[in-house]
Amino acid sequence: MNVFVSGSKIGDAICAIPVICALAERFDRLQTLWGNLEVADLANFPPNVTVLRRRVDDDADRILADLTFDWTQYRGDYSGHPTSYLFAQAGLPVPPDLPRPRLGVIPLLGIQAYDFVVAPFADDHHGERSFPWGDWATVFYALRSAWPTCSILVVGAKDDPKPWPLDEGPGRDHEAVEYLYGAPLRTVVACMLSARRAVLTVDSGPNRLAWAAGVPNHIILASDVVPQEWASYPGSLCYRSSVRHLNAASVMTFVRAANQARTHRDFPSTVEAVSDQRGLLKQVQW
Repeated sequence: MNVFVSGSKIGDAICAIPVICALAERFDRLQTLWGNLEVADLANFPPNVTVLRRRVDDDADRILADLTFDWTQYRGDYSGHPTSYLFAQAGLPVPPDLPRPRLGVIPLLGIQAYDFVVAPFADDHHGERSFPWGDWATVFYALRSAWPTCSILVVGAKDDPKPWPLDEGPGRDHEAVEYLYGAPLRTVVACMLSARRAVLTVDSGPNRLAWAAGVPNHIILASDVVPQEWASYPGSLCYRSSVRHLNAASVMTFVRAANQARTHRDFPSTVEAVSDQRGLLKQVQW
């Protein structure tokens, strides 16, 4: 069977990994072609799955494939999680629990550990999943207020905005922030796994990477307008509010809660945290 995983988005490709593994249980041989080969290289596929290493011709490969994972309908009117959508598209039973993608070994040797790894970018830099740049200065100020000597690594794609716009305001402590743009995804995952205190992401490709890698101290900063299914991943703490409402006290509460998850091997589900307009924590549900 030939399967074409279309599209270049990290999050889309990550969500396809569990479905490919499920299909591999039904076919003796599965040949796959990926719009994002770097994500495919992270996966730990069964032996009967072959990843083709050639240039994608989107129109032709859609015709040649027995099954194409196409995101057109999902973007338009599917309200569930993207992984569930792909199970349905493949004609497979949709699992009641969200299956985690199986990744290969991520080597951590030689990776510098930071207190916080922050992935603030989504592909809609000014859309519903992103936040104004000034809000992130507030986040960094809150982190530095709670942990004055903490180290922060910002990760992004090579085309993401830079330099970081912290020239004004309370978060302008450049010495506390380092930047990693355009690094291989394997390196990004290793940095997230090495974070000493927490990994903070928006609803984006790095969010899916953290989920797939099983990063336990993971905090998702999600806009109120982002659908629940897009920002909920088992083992993650989801803060659904404007980033500007974060203050030192609430950030410290979230980070401590996220680090508690590291001691729970069977951490059951996404933690939901809701803040009021003053940035005060109302509830954390475990």
